Amino acid sequence: MIALGAMAMLSPRAAVGRKPQAPPAAPAPDGGVPDGGGPPMTGPQLEAAVETLLGKHAQPEEWRKLGPAAVEPLGKIARGAEARPAERRREEAIRSLGGMDGIPEAALPLRMIAADPRASDPDRCRAAFALAQQQGPASVADLEPLLQDPSESLRVGAARGLGQAGGDDAKKALEDRLELEETPVVREAIQRTLTLMQP
Repeated sequence: MIALGAMAMLSPRAAVGRKPQAPPAAPAPDGGVPDGGGPPMTGPQLEAAVETLLGKHAQPEEWRKLGPAAVEPLGKIARGAEARPAERRREEAIRSLGGMDGIPEAALPLRMIAADPRASDPDRCRAAFALAQQQGPASVADLEPLLQDPSESLRVGAARGLGQAGGDDAKKALEDRLELEETPVVREAIQRTLTLMQP
């Protein structure tokens, strides 16, 4: 009787009520992000995919495959909120967030960096330009206040970002600032940007 019970436990029929386990996602042939319509990646798998794409300077379409899930780990790297916040990694993360058009969540970390006076001026300038890439004319409300920042280099970066954003509101913000700006290098950046924006 005991032997029969043990046999039943080993029998394939004993597994009938259990759900089959899904096989792990196969890695992409090129070592990149797996294609397919499976569930979004999370945890270590997502972090590994982000690291892979960062390391190979991935194009926007590759980041878009990861979708909104990639924004949080990329944002941490972009803000320097990680164990090894090397400038090159931050720069690449900011650039990558800017290329994630169609994923509105990517704008938030860029806004935070651009507006953060504790962030370095180069990172803030990169974030302003990336935000303009990501949001287009909708970024003007975030970029216009940066034209009044005490940092000359950030005002130059904001002017370039507004040129990238484009649209009538961006043009007006630059024209208004040009009337007030006294620093020659910033005035020159604004004038050059306005010239490039002419139809």
